[in-house]
Amino acid sequence: MIRILDQETIQKISAGEVIHRPGNLIKELVENSIDAKASRVQVNIKNGGIDYVQVSDNGCGMTPEDMKLAVLPHSTSKLSSFSDLEVLTTMGFRGEALASIKAVCQLTVISKTNEQEIGQEHVYINNQLSEYTELGMNTGTVVRCENLFENIPVRKKFLKSSQAEGNYVTEIMYRLAIGNPHVEIQYVKDDKVIFQTNPKDGLRGNLARLFGNDYASNLLPFEIQNEHFSITGYISNSRYYRGNRSMQYTYVNHRYIQDDNIKSRIEECYQGLIPNGRFPAFQLFINLDASLIDVNIHPNKEKIKFSFDHKLFNVLKEEINSLLYEKHAVPNMIQENVKKHKKGIMNLSDYIEKYNQNSIKSNSDINTIPSVYEKENLKYEVKNNVQTEPSKSIRFNFDLTTTKEESSNYYETFLKNRENYLEQENKKKKKEFFDSLQIIGVVFDTYIVCQQRNPQKLVFIDQHAAHERIMYEKYCFQYKNKSVDSQLLLTPMILNLKQDEFELCLSRQEMFKNLGYDLREFGPQSIAVNAVPMILGYPKGEGMILDLIDSFKTAVSIDPGFVESKIISMSCKSAVKGGNVLGKLELNSLIEQMGRADNPYTCPHGRPTLVELTQSDLEKIFLRNK
Repeated sequence: MIRILDQETIQKISAGEVIHRPGNLIKELVENSIDAKASRVQVNIKNGGIDYVQVSDNGCGMTPEDMKLAVLPHSTSKLSSFSDLEVLTTMGFRGEALASIKAVCQLTVISKTNEQEIGQEHVYINNQLSEYTELGMNTGTVVRCENLFENIPVRKKFLKSSQAEGNYVTEIMYRLAIGNPHVEIQYVKDDKVIFQTNPKDGLRGNLARLFGNDYASNLLPFEIQNEHFSITGYISNSRYYRGNRSMQYTYVNHRYIQDDNIKSRIEECYQGLIPNGRFPAFQLFINLDASLIDVNIHPNKEKIKFSFDHKLFNVLKEEINSLLYEKHAVPNMIQENVKKHKKGIMNLSDYIEKYNQNSIKSNSDINTIPSVYEKENLKYEVKNNVQTEPSKSIRFNFDLTTTKEESSNYYETFLKNRENYLEQENKKKKKEFFDSLQIIGVVFDTYIVCQQRNPQKLVFIDQHAAHERIMYEKYCFQYKNKSVDSQLLLTPMILNLKQDEFELCLSRQEMFKNLGYDLREFGPQSIAVNAVPMILGYPKGEGMILDLIDSFKTAVSIDPGFVESKIISMSCKSAVKGGNVLGKLELNSLIEQMGRADNPYTCPHGRPTLVELTQSDLEKIFLRNK
């Protein structure tokens, strides 16, 4: 039987399309404040915005008559006909926000215009006006929302945890703050001020407030002007990149949008400048006539259509390419490395001498081969005078030998003893093989060429793959035994993070500690990195830690497989690279450590670490085996 739904049910269903989590609610309210010409907006949430949200502004306010109309469906002051969309300059236009909010929570609206002497307070419970009060207040509006979805249990059960909802609200607030640098925005979460922008600081100054001075110092400004549109903003230089697109913000007429075409055009400009799988940061502002875009194609208005997108994309890409190349915005890291290379590579004995001059005391053997270009200026010390086991074989499995007391089954004991014997024989043969290799040279500064006398053969070893395997096995062994050695930084590395990243670091401190990182709270949204894993050699700056944070953010679960993938990634990034010139002692140390590895024949990604070439193979190549 077909029925006509009652008005209350219709409103609750419609409200669910507009407001489905606290972040959407806050976005609608802040955009209303900006449309009301507010120069100051304060957002206060509790329990992720599920229990309490308050948005206050100093905008134009509402009269008592407008307050009654504002909570009705499809009531708006921003357009009067569909054709007005062609010249729309406001953030909102559908007239659904307050009506939808009223249907899903307890709503309080307090407002006063400049012409009024006294303000009005309206309280709505169960979608009905419950209280009406006059009170003194400054010009502006306060909207308070409590107990979201309390009257719609089926909707409330699909909300995420308060932490997850709070993180989403924080991201929404970042988007609003970046997109409206002319508005002072304060964001308070559980009685703690997360950030406060200042219009006097301009966009770059507020980016420094939001993400830290280090981030702001890696930004490059740009500006494009023509008769159709203007594009302004900042892009990151090639020293700054992230493991995801969380630092990419695009705005059209100050409205935050998601546009994959714009993102891909910008990312194409960075190919060859930043590692594969990494993403640049940018804050992009496109301003153009409202008649040239259509914003009414998505419920949350984050998707829009351009009437001439190809021209805009091409101009944008051309300008960024020019900025990164013609204007020499690419960092001088490559040039600096070339200069170091021309000066000559420090060999291991020079490195040890410089190491001792810097008063670095350690009882450990040389367990890692530092990256060649990073040996100079090594100014770190070992935390707690860390000890490492000298030349002990790295193993993942415990001793499989059992005694009669542990097992009365003689046959089982025999099999285990046999397995252990074969394992020891295999270990012995591996060591004998690598001990028999005589280094005769290095080709392409990447492949170590060795000769074996009996049987006669040439062995080519990929120095990066081999070092990666060694570091991976040692790191895994230490992590499994909760004994990852850390090196204490003489000067802590300070990371200025987004609020959700800051909270993630605090909640995952134990996990970071197990991986060899010592992270401490340093201030609002700042983390001090006091120690890093010793096994990774010279600290690689903040990039590796930021990658870890990005991975933790997107991980479905933190299981052993996830941890192993991170260890593989860090080992790969820290291992010597192809093209790094190693000294004789370093080459010998690398091969000696391969002989003690569990699996010296492949890197953790599965690529071979060595290739053998016999006399017969060479004769086949030269067609001598007739």
